[in-house]
Amino acid sequence: MRRKNIAKDKAIELLLRTSGERQISKAINILGVNYSTKKIILLACDTNIDNLINVMNEIISKYHLNIDDKLMEVNEERKSEIIKIYNLKTNEIDKEILTKISAIEWLQ
Repeated sequence: MRRKNIAKDKAIELLLRTSGERQISKAINILGVNYSTKKIILLACDTNIDNLINVMNEIISKYHLNIDDKLMEVNEERKSEIIKIYNLKTNEIDKEILTKISAIEWLQ
């Protein structure tokens, strides 16, 4: 059985899967993406770490991006915000979000 994308556009597909939603409007609401969005997360996948580092460095250089490591920090305030945004029922945030995101495949 071959999996199909929900959206035709790869950026929208990533938005839907990251949010764990099938509806674009809900995904945008959950992730807070709009015209004034100033911060992004860059996602790159490869089995070769050197390729990943090179791609990230090229993109950062080409678009004059700044890296903000604070975006990856998880404190109690951010944890509460994540639980609220994703409507989680337990404190096992990573497990519950991954379950929600992977469930999209079965809802098609």
